[in-house]
Amino acid sequence: IYDNGITELKLFPNPFREIINIQFINTQRSDIEIIIFNSIGESIFQESTINHSGEYRTSINLEKYPSAIYFIELRTIDGIIYNKIILQ
Repeated sequence: IYDNGITELKLFPNPFREIINIQFINTQRSDIEIIIFNSIGESIFQESTINHSGEYRTSINLEKYPSAIYFIELRTIDGIIYNKIILQ
């Protein structure tokens, strides 16, 4: 984990059934990329924002994917945060 300006990161509920909610505050104005990977490293979801600062909230529906452990990556120009999420 690197200091990339992302604070107060919340991934909830976790584990989740269909929808995972993502919230954080970006303390620096920057582009942000959110990527979700399956256990073999394939990207199953990608979302980007440009020149974002402040609070960010999104809900991602993964109901079409099988129950498993997935990995979420939040990437800015200054670093990357990785987290594990569990789809039940």
